[in-house]
Amino acid sequence: MEKKQRYFHQFVAGIGILGLAFGLSCLLAASLPIPIYSPWRPVLASVPLFLPTLFVGFTIARAIALAVNEMDELEQRIQLEAFALSLASTAVLAFTVGLVQVFNEMRVSYAYVPLIAAAFWGIGYVRTRRRYR
Repeated sequence: MEKKQRYFHQFVAGIGILGLAFGLSCLLAASLPIPIYSPWRPVLASVPLFLPTLFVGFTIARAIALAVNEMDELEQRIQLEAFALSLASTAVLAFTVGLVQVFNEMRVSYAYVPLIAAAFWGIGYVRTRRRYR
């Protein structure tokens, strides 16, 4: 198996394990014999997520690091610039939304932050790739 495919399979396996852990957590939260509005319900439901999340986080980070190490210098530079643009843009957007929430009743879920970061990374990747053509 080619190295890039192996890293991709490690990444997908990590995401799959995390999805299973989220599903188990939801099932556990629905079946807990605790009153629905109890403050302990979300805490107990998130316990099964702790170890799989750590494992998946390290697995995904390792797969990404190994994949980047296999790239040539130009591709590493492109990835670095795309990541830098994503990090800066996501931080500015998250801080702006947080500031708006302080002065307004608007509430935004921060669960969308990874999706926004991935979108900014894609924009940065396309932009940087075009520049180095």
